[in-house]
Amino acid sequence: MATTPPKFHGICPAIVSPCGIDDRLDEAALARQVGALYGDGVHGLYLCGLTGEGYLMTVEERRRTAEIGASLSKGRGYTIAHVGTQDTRSTCALAEHAAGCGVDAVAAIPPINRSHAEICRFYGELARAAAGLPVFIYHIPVYTHSQPSLDQFRDLAGIEGVAGLKFTDYNLHLAGRLLAMKDGMLLLYGRDEQLLAGLMFGAQAGVGSTYNAFAKHYVELWEAAQGGDWSRAKLLQERNSVFFGILEGFGLMQGIEAILQRRGILSKCFRRPAAGLTRLQSDELHSRLETELGKFNLKTNQKP
Repeated sequence: MATTPPKFHGICPAIVSPCGIDDRLDEAALARQVGALYGDGVHGLYLCGLTGEGYLMTVEERRRTAEIGASLSKGRGYTIAHVGTQDTRSTCALAEHAAGCGVDAVAAIPPINRSHAEICRFYGELARAAAGLPVFIYHIPVYTHSQPSLDQFRDLAGIEGVAGLKFTDYNLHLAGRLLAMKDGMLLLYGRDEQLLAGLMFGAQAGVGSTYNAFAKHYVELWEAAQGGDWSRAKLLQERNSVFFGILEGFGLMQGIEAILQRRGILSKCFRRPAAGLTRLQSDELHSRLETELGKFNLKTNQKP
């Protein structure tokens, strides 16, 4: 695996943004989730991404999330704020705020249905607004329905201030080619269900949604991979992929919310029109997870 820098490595949850029944940010619940994740050993936090529902939050709520995340991460880990919006002005305003409140880097999904030249301009203005913070391009074709060419990726990587990519794609051959494109290129891998493969292709970190629910299990996987214990890492990835599949059966986001509700961390984290699980569905989800965890505990000799 690639040498990891002191920041932007390891397990970085795309943290949820808890809210009340009015859909407004619940700052106390956010602080509880930050504490729980660092208690499980994560290395950093990715704020206001798709899992964190940045696009459904007000600009002020996104600013407060960045402030809380940065403040509570001091001495514990790094923070990357997703500042992307569909307009450059708001994106730059969020980037300027992130640079001033102690966030360590910014990222942005490109605006939808724009030309390559327009997207390059968007990231160039974002990088200037970020005032020296590292900028991560966000490649997530399932959301953007866009697949840049290698030459277009090269243009984006060459923008001053761009440090790397948040890469949420199954195409790991492409990931390897992008890492080779630029010295010091960073790659944050976003497919939870095949994190180990992403690390083997050179990703420095995993950024994922299900880390909110299973952080300690992903940290175990990271540590096994870093230690070169590939047999154990493979087994741990198998376990995490089983958990991921169970969540998918109930709805990935709904399942994450139900788990965090059961832990007493929050009452809600996905805004309308999202619908949560019923109590019966939550009970079934937890029963299935406990059954599978028991099987893998026997194999790995680890306590839950």
